[in-house]
Amino acid sequence: MNSNGSAPDAVSTNHTLATITEGTHQILLGARDNAENSANSTPITIRSMRPCRTSQLVTPLSGAEVLSADVLFNYTVTDNIDALLNCTLYVSGEPDVGSSVPNGSWSNYTHLDMAYGLHYWNVTCRDDAGNLGVSELRNFTVPAPDLMTNASYISFSVNNSTEDDNVTINATILNIGDSTATTIIVQAFLGDPDMGALQIGNNQTIASLAPGQNQTLTFNHTTRIGANHIYIVIDPPLASNGTIAEQDETNNKAYRTLTIGLFEFFLGNASAVLRVTDQIYSPVFLWDIENATGGHILVADEDSIPDLASLHAIGRDLTNNVRFEDFAEIDAALNASTFTDSINITYTASGTPKQVTTFTLFKEPILNVPVVNSTSSDQFLTGILWDTSDGGTQYNATQDLVFVTELGDQILGPNGIVDFEIRVPATLRSYTAGGNTVAFYAELP
Repeated sequence: MNSNGSAPDAVSTNHTLATITEGTHQILLGARDNAENSANSTPITIRSMRPCRTSQLVTPLSGAEVLSADVLFNYTVTDNIDALLNCTLYVSGEPDVGSSVPNGSWSNYTHLDMAYGLHYWNVTCRDDAGNLGVSELRNFTVPAPDLMTNASYISFSVNNSTEDDNVTINATILNIGDSTATTIIVQAFLGDPDMGALQIGNNQTIASLAPGQNQTLTFNHTTRIGANHIYIVIDPPLASNGTIAEQDETNNKAYRTLTIGLFEFFLGNASAVLRVTDQIYSPVFLWDIENATGGHILVADEDSIPDLASLHAIGRDLTNNVRFEDFAEIDAALNASTFTDSINITYTASGTPKQVTTFTLFKEPILNVPVVNSTSSDQFLTGILWDTSDGGTQYNATQDLVFVTELGDQILGPNGIVDFEIRVPATLRSYTAGGNTVAFYAELP
């Protein structure tokens, strides 16, 4: 007999059994009234169960750094009676997966693409009686790669380049993270790709970069006048953090600028002939002349037909009033407004010419001509003129534009002994619609 007591007639009564052992038991209720009449109930079978001796966590070990973002969880669960237990795997406090686990067996589950960082895990299991067992709590870390580059890892095969040069871009990609990255896509752009820039070449792929490794890729680029902002992008698209989970997603884009100057530089010598060459001393023009001193070299768009006897200082109207807006108008006409060596920046300081001088062309003085050094030396100056014969009382970018310098006699400059040096904006070639070249004119004394 487990326990006894009394109960009112025809009233539902609760009674607590004394402690029973684990296992299967048969309960029989016997009753006797005051007249000593007795009867037994129909027997029922119950099972007595303690909370299950729940999961033994196997992997990941506590404090472990797993090998990848696909994390394998392994645990076993035991119970003294139930053959099947309902278990839930928790990761960082959130239920990750639930399953029915056979008593005494191993359970394996792989969580794919787990976020980088520190995580906690444990397992809870319930038996048929609703008893809950909770495992220990373990922590582990999911490592991640960290792909990066910056301006110091971007270089060019030629730093002092000119327009239309074929330049090799060298871009070094590093993995400064804690795990290997694979199938790494790298792109190069002329300009910021977030602003719809032009891609340079095709996507390139790095098969694998282990922690601490780097690899240098090369892209070929044909230079343009102005600032060539070369962007390198790792693991696009950046807006969605690409396809590789990384420790830091903000260091996957960098750029370096290769600046191609607006100006082309020409120089010449007069010794029996007037010889015009470019900066690499390739012959451009030859004129027969004995003494060029006091003459002038003038350059205009070949499609322009300037009246060399009607030239006037830029920055001045026909009545010699100041028109400093001329310089910005020239830049707009030459598509040079954004250049760091634009006409406005090169020739003026806050809109005012840095220097002016007088040129005497065809025996007529032209006053207040804005000038700058033709090269790094002050031995030669280049001025800007506009053609008044094209109409208008002031320059408005519809008149012919002429660059001018004066001829000397065997002057030592940065490019050796020459008779002249002149700077000409490369885009002067397209100032007037038509061809794509400039014309040189010589006023010979």
